[in-house]
Amino acid sequence: MEGGPGLNPVIMEGPWGPIHAYGVLILLGMITAFPGIIVDARQRKLGSLFVVDFYLAIVIGGFIGGKLPLIGASGHPANPSLDLGWSNGFVFYGSVAGALAGLAWVSRRHAVPGVVLASLALCWTPLCHAFGRFGCFVAGCCYGAPTDLSWGTHYGPRSFAFMDPKLHPARSATHTLSLHPVQLYEMVGLLGLFGLLACVRVRRGPRNDILLPSLWALGYGALRLITEMFRADPGRSFLATKTWPNLANELALPPGQVVALSASQCISLLLMAAGAYGLWRVKTPPSS
Repeated sequence: MEGGPGLNPVIMEGPWGPIHAYGVLILLGMITAFPGIIVDARQRKLGSLFVVDFYLAIVIGGFIGGKLPLIGASGHPANPSLDLGWSNGFVFYGSVAGALAGLAWVSRRHAVPGVVLASLALCWTPLCHAFGRFGCFVAGCCYGAPTDLSWGTHYGPRSFAFMDPKLHPARSATHTLSLHPVQLYEMVGLLGLFGLLACVRVRRGPRNDILLPSLWALGYGALRLITEMFRADPGRSFLATKTWPNLANELALPPGQVVALSASQCISLLLMAAGAYGLWRVKTPPSS
């Protein structure tokens, strides 16, 4: 897959500056999830004011939470000025924490149990997140390691990948070397996770238990644990730098690719543990 003109992170130049595909896709994800959230809330007999507060809490909390980890950092190495707008991305796990903080406020304001809010939010999160990952793909951020696979992606001069100094020696004047489209790997996994959660939600109805949050935690934790192995973008922190040449060869990764253990993988393992425990709680009846 070629980058360059066919994969431009800027949709158009507007009167107030460039309009980035990443921000547009994030907004499209929010809009796409909104009708389902309204129907879900109505089935739970939650009013319109609740829906407004719920959505604002997620948007504002997710925005602030996703940007806070970037404050104090230098930003992208090729663009050290910190951009807190839509175009410069978010830390997803930070967005989740910020959204949960906002939902805690909604829970107190409307006297709605947290498990209801978690079920309502996390059922639709993968759909919105999939749009965001496609935005990452178009922008060339969160990019993958070099690969010789036929579906490797070349990013053009306006992408984050093209600006990464680590890739300079192997890039051409017009595009990067071939990279794993890890953003698309995660996008496909997120759509599959959304399909699973939606099917469970439709079949079971609006129950107030931890099944949906547990499925999301287990599913997304496993997905992120795997996709992190393919990523090569800078700025990630590692608790260990384990290389596994045989595994890297099987995954069409460079022999020196670090496959573990990033901070996101640690969080993913904790999510998986929490999800597995939640599923055990759902299946195990309370003792009398």
